[in-house]
Amino acid sequence: MFTEKLNIFQNKVKFFYNCLKRDYVKEAIDLEAEYCLSDEPVTFEEKNACRFKSVKPGDIWGRGWQCAWFHLTGEIPAKWDKKSVCIRINIDGEGLLFSNDGIPLRSITDHSVFQVNFVNEFFQLYNVANGGEKIDLWIDAGANSYFGMMLNQHPRLDTSEKDGIREAMVKSLQLCLTDEPLRQLGLDWEIAMSLLNIYPQSHYRYRQITTVLIEAIDLFKGDSANAPAVRELLKEKLFSAKTCDSALTVTAVGHAHIDTAWLWPMRETIRKSARTFANQIANIEKFPGYVFGASQPQHYQFVKDRYPALYDKVKTAVANGRWELQGGMWVEADCNLISGESMIRQFLHGKNFYMDEFGIEVKNLWLPDVFGYSGIMPQIIKGCGCDFFLTQKISWNQFNKFPHNTFIWRGIDGSEVITHFPPENNYNAIAMPEAVANAQNNFKEADQLPEFLSLFGIGDGGGGPTEDHIERTIRMKNLEGCPKVTMGKAEDFFERLRKYADKLEIWEGELYLEKHQGTLTTQAWIKKSNRKLEYLLKNVELLWSCLSLDEYPAIELDKLWKTLLVHQFHDIIPGSSITRVYREAKQKHSEIFEACQKLLDCAAEKLFVRKDDCITLFNVLSTAYAGKFTLPAGWESASVDGRIMPGQKNGSQVEVFLDIAPGSFIALEKTCGKMPQCIRNSELILENDLIVYEFNKDAQIVRIFDREAGREVLDCGAKANVLSLYFDDPANYDAWDIDIGYENQLLETAHGVNFEKISGENGQTLVFELAVGNSIVKQEISIGKEKKLEFKTAVIWNENHKMLRTSFPVNVHASDAAFDLQYGFIKRPTVCNTSWDMARYEVVGHRYADISDSQYGVALLNDCKYGYKVRNNVLDLNLLRSPKYPDFSADLGEHEFTYAFLPHTGTLQQSNVISHAAMLNQQPLCFSGFSPGKAALPCRMDSEDISLEVIKKAEKENCLVIRLAENKGKYSSAVLDFNIPVNKLVETNMIEWEEKYVCEVKNNNFNVELKPFEIKTYKVY
Repeated sequence: MFTEKLNIFQNKVKFFYNCLKRDYVKEAIDLEAEYCLSDEPVTFEEKNACRFKSVKPGDIWGRGWQCAWFHLTGEIPAKWDKKSVCIRINIDGEGLLFSNDGIPLRSITDHSVFQVNFVNEFFQLYNVANGGEKIDLWIDAGANSYFGMMLNQHPRLDTSEKDGIREAMVKSLQLCLTDEPLRQLGLDWEIAMSLLNIYPQSHYRYRQITTVLIEAIDLFKGDSANAPAVRELLKEKLFSAKTCDSALTVTAVGHAHIDTAWLWPMRETIRKSARTFANQIANIEKFPGYVFGASQPQHYQFVKDRYPALYDKVKTAVANGRWELQGGMWVEADCNLISGESMIRQFLHGKNFYMDEFGIEVKNLWLPDVFGYSGIMPQIIKGCGCDFFLTQKISWNQFNKFPHNTFIWRGIDGSEVITHFPPENNYNAIAMPEAVANAQNNFKEADQLPEFLSLFGIGDGGGGPTEDHIERTIRMKNLEGCPKVTMGKAEDFFERLRKYADKLEIWEGELYLEKHQGTLTTQAWIKKSNRKLEYLLKNVELLWSCLSLDEYPAIELDKLWKTLLVHQFHDIIPGSSITRVYREAKQKHSEIFEACQKLLDCAAEKLFVRKDDCITLFNVLSTAYAGKFTLPAGWESASVDGRIMPGQKNGSQVEVFLDIAPGSFIALEKTCGKMPQCIRNSELILENDLIVYEFNKDAQIVRIFDREAGREVLDCGAKANVLSLYFDDPANYDAWDIDIGYENQLLETAHGVNFEKISGENGQTLVFELAVGNSIVKQEISIGKEKKLEFKTAVIWNENHKMLRTSFPVNVHASDAAFDLQYGFIKRPTVCNTSWDMARYEVVGHRYADISDSQYGVALLNDCKYGYKVRNNVLDLNLLRSPKYPDFSADLGEHEFTYAFLPHTGTLQQSNVISHAAMLNQQPLCFSGFSPGKAALPCRMDSEDISLEVIKKAEKENCLVIRLAENKGKYSSAVLDFNIPVNKLVETNMIEWEEKYVCEVKNNNFNVELKPFEIKTYKVY
């Protein structure tokens, strides 16, 4: 019977809370309001040129992504003197409230799509009003919800609302007389109800708390005047009970994760940053012990550029220790898809911004919401001057529970960083007893460590902690049933962790997220464009390093790198944003390409010698380049140093074969010779002295015989380059996920429409036209003098919820395969012995994946793809996907990409796979109408094991910076040969801040020795 009684009491407790919330506002009057509408935001000053018209509750004022300025005026009634007065604004969208002199005050927000109970519509004007005060306020508004437009996550293919729908209607524009004691009682009541949820009904403490709450309800008697007495009762009988001595400590950090773009365009992120920062400045001013932290220097830059008065307040709060700078990267970037150099530049620009603007070195990498973490990262984190790493995303694992919350993360080179996963598994913590109590129980190192972090506040769309969050956190400071909660800085928490480092367990290798594997493929164009731009920007730096440093375009390169870096945010490059984000990103990428080409052209004019009928080719690699080059129209043949290059003519197109030494410039000159015309036939064989490939009419390889090794390469009876179309409609997270077991939903394989063989001096090519689903595939499959088989592929992709893959079952059996990643590679099991193996059914690889035994291996290379699967002896590459949410048009249209199949003798480290992967991705730079003259790089290196990755001007000094990386996972050495006088060579850290030691240079040569996968950076004076 007591259980039934408790249930009745529980319902009564919830009903009472709803009544309290209902009665917070005692009286309200409408404000006078007018607004002006625009399609894009206008500044506070610019609004004065707009035409305003009146608006009232119930009016539709804007539609999706439209903007408006609202002007609110009124007067506080005289009878409200000595009362608490707030403003209540709900415009069915987001907005930033400004004072009449243009100072941002606080954000206002209607409900979010995913958090329907989150409404931020009250702003306290006066704790104690005098009556008669004039109200004159402005709102910079957006007709979008907290999470953008309302989009169907499983849209019909015939939907007419591809980009979502939104009509913003004014709901309230009011001055409100509020009952502050009642509001405070409501907050007390939230804490009490949450305390109840910690205990089962059979627990004695549950019954005690319930009894106190029923007594409180009886004391209230439906009269808000009794709120202070009820609060005293709760304080005496409930909140006076302190937490136990053995309880852990929670460092509660006010936080607001802001997605730089996602379900909203970057334009809106600028305003979200301002709304969030204004909120938190107001909180800092109101709550003496409160500390807020924000990451992503790009967001600070947004606010600095657009809201300078607000930015000044942030700088003051940072200086006063009330605002914490978090995260070493420029933005919270994806860590699977970006290059190693991009990762370093994220730190370089992020940490420099914090130091230049605030004089503070940030020592942590803060990535709570990124979709997996590469095994090279500990070295880059440490090399960029950070000692700590935070995320919570691995708690999203689909199959396996990660065994640690606080641990040492060891990278593939042996570097280590202290890592913390907040045990609430949430960066939007709600600041409630049940949440922190559950976190305490969930904290896996509770027997070793005394504390953990809690990141509380509203995130993703920004906003951060509300006043209620902070009030609840204060109430939990020392409360029975909870850990000890104290507001503070994450950096102080991390520093305290140092003394426990020798007690922490070690996790070695990548932090793989067992979810969101589709982000390795979705929005293929941005992944391809990003990779090309990463190389292009480095190549621009290489070329300009050949000139005087006084001429180096540092300011422009800084701008171009930052533009690329911001689009590496973890909801942009993974392909999980809305259509508008990609439309705008494509424009920005185009601008980078154009600017880089202008910089290359400008450098060429300064560096080379003008010469008609001459082309300068620059091999940017640390290894020799060997490959075909298509001559300009009108050229019949070409020579280098008077030697005619071997070549062939295919119709009117002439190709020559070139060898270019590492880091070298050559002059290709027009000659009068004739190239032999290619021969055409219908033979389905590609071969040379080393290997034979046999095909069928569907472009599938039916036999591979390695003549050099004397062995069959295909698995017995298998076919390779099978272009397979799968049904691909994940149950959740359309653009993000690929559901396990998709292999069971094969729809069809590509079938041949026609084919032709073309043979010439430089090799052989089979040209196939194929059909699959509603799409057309054209492949030019070529072989030259090597075993490598290239698949130059063009696709007109017209699929919905389909996925296109190619596979190569090979006669090589190994328990693991190697996958290229940033500045190294990682080995993963090919078998499914454990649930951890099974969960890796789609993994990231950059330029190659390789499976080798001790004598022989094969690699699958690519120039812009990332999603691999290697199970047993099958290499499989994900080529295209076609999700419908959140971008209905994702990936539809034309695609061009190249992948290559490369058999080899020996292991990966003994093979030429890595140099071939480099050549596939970085062809020589071409400058028509120039001879190289005396052009030379400042230094060169000829090595298969160590790559010369970067030569550029230092960020803060007038010297060069060189970066080297060991590629093969072994102790390697090479000679760095300088073409310039070297006064001093100094090893520095990756962000150029430290001088580790002076290196010995003899006869302008430096002998480099690197450990496996080691990255080293030097300054050259």
